Amino acid sequence: MRHYIPYMIAGELICITGTAILTQLHPNTRTVAWAAYLVVAAVAVLLYQLGGAVAISMGQTVILTTIVQKLQGQIPGLSSEQVLTSVSLHVNKA
Repeated sequence: MRHYIPYMIAGELICITGTAILTQLHPNTRTVAWAAYLVVAAVAVLLYQLGGAVAISMGQTVILTTIVQKLQGQIPGLSSEQVLTSVSLHVNKA
């Protein structure tokens, strides 16, 4: 379930590293060096955002699966599919 956490941690660590090396820029820094520093910082942000996006997707999947499993047989005449359809209709209208 927590497969997204390594991406977020790696992104954060690389971001710290990228930010630290960006502080080493000065007017005489070679173009290759500052470009590499910016790439490191960009990769860090990408990894961090990827972890967050995966977390949201996994959370939604877990919630929907739990709703379907827990509702079965709890309320006579109401199926979990009806609840999910109702929720999706209201979300689409919003």
